[in-house]
Amino acid sequence: MRVLQFAPRLCWPLDTGAKLRNYHLARVLAGYASVSLLAFAESSHDQTELANVYEQVVTIPRDQGYSIGKLLRGAVGRTPLPLLNYTSEEMKQALARTLIENDFNIIQIESIHLMNYLPVIRAARNRPLVICDWHNVESDLMRQYAEREPNVARRTYARRTARLMIEAEKRALKEFDAHLTVSDQDRG
Repeated sequence: MRVLQFAPRLCWPLDTGAKLRNYHLARVLAGYASVSLLAFAESSHDQTELANVYEQVVTIPRDQGYSIGKLLRGAVGRTPLPLLNYTSEEMKQALARTLIENDFNIIQIESIHLMNYLPVIRAARNRPLVICDWHNVESDLMRQYAEREPNVARRTYARRTARLMIEAEKRALKEFDAHLTVSDQDRG
């Protein structure tokens, strides 16, 4: 069994809940399968510890989030800003290369933020099973942020983003082959 864990952030160092979850999930999976990692990396931390879990680790520098262009596209387009912030041509190319060089049985995408890469994955020659690991219900987090935000412009933007995230989440429910959730609330 070969698994690709595709993540918005490198899971090292273990300093956030998502990184802890991704690392330990991969550690356990590595006892049953060959696990590789493809992730954005914001800095160059020592990755020596990852060699104990992953057969292969590929990292891509992340584009600047919240750029003027992305903010405008998020304000007037159909793709919510959280997805735009994790979509880059460099990552598309790295994912395509990884899928050409390896035949994976499963690709586990760590959060809905990476769902714009589904067309690249679906074009893989061996058609791996694609799982979405829902760390959070992002639309709900954005809705909560909008409710607390005192700035009218930010609140309006957040409300629109929450609506777009709901649409993306509904699409994800149909487009992924399987889903993992953290809690019963997330499953609902």
